[in-house]
Amino acid sequence: MRPQTLRGRVTGVTIEGQLPVRFREPAAWLREFAVHTPDALALRLGGSLATGPVDEWSDLDACIHVVPGTERRVFDALLSGLDRDWVFTDRWVLEPPVRQEGLQVFGRLAHEPGGTRLVVDVEVEAVPDGGVPIDPRRHGVPIVLHDPDRLIRVEQEPDERLAADARTSARRIADRLPTARWIVEKAIDRGHWPEAAAYHLRFGVDPLVQLLRTVHCPSRWDFGLRYVHADLPAEDVRRVLELLPGDSDGLARRSRAAFDWQDELLTGVLTPGR
Repeated sequence: MRPQTLRGRVTGVTIEGQLPVRFREPAAWLREFAVHTPDALALRLGGSLATGPVDEWSDLDACIHVVPGTERRVFDALLSGLDRDWVFTDRWVLEPPVRQEGLQVFGRLAHEPGGTRLVVDVEVEAVPDGGVPIDPRRHGVPIVLHDPDRLIRVEQEPDERLAADARTSARRIADRLPTARWIVEKAIDRGHWPEAAAYHLRFGVDPLVQLLRTVHCPSRWDFGLRYVHADLPAEDVRRVLELLPGDSDGLARRSRAAFDWQDELLTGVLTPGR
């Protein structure tokens, strides 16, 4: 399939525009899949394409909205099509009970072995009653590639609902704060550094960032450490970074070592008869 100009719709207005070159062909393929799959009602692109900015590490994030009850059938057809038309590798499928709503697959696409690989993240979700509202504060403005019934609409979630969810979570943080502090400090006093570091991130840093988001970026109160540089004041970001264990310069080396070790161990753990 040749790269092509894609037609999309944002906030109800038909637009013509070109995606970055490396996204055009797989996006066109997804659009053709949605158009020719009867139970696929709409297709939108999100991620960096919706929130900006797009960089060389950006994935192609897409969501196919389907008739309720057809998620599995459409998802299986999607996987079959990807296997048929692309070199589709490093597949990771998320489904219930891991993923509560819909089905999702991550993978890498290339037309030929050894070709440039693009990471894709495709979700298949049922259309809820009333259509598909997308809050641009949380998810950016979607690029809609297929939506004949105009199910996708860009609108903000009620601030009251977001505030209520944030307060409920903040109360849970308050309820466990004395115990959480004790759990971390006990591990430190025992000299159990691995346990202490894990608890520090889980009970110390993550809730702290959530509370900072509730104050400074309430629409994305639950986004964790993602986009902190964009969402929080620079001084708060600096203080949060100082709380992270380890040094950022050595993280790439440590990450490679951890995943290489996982790969080595999995060879033995998953070998039949062991």
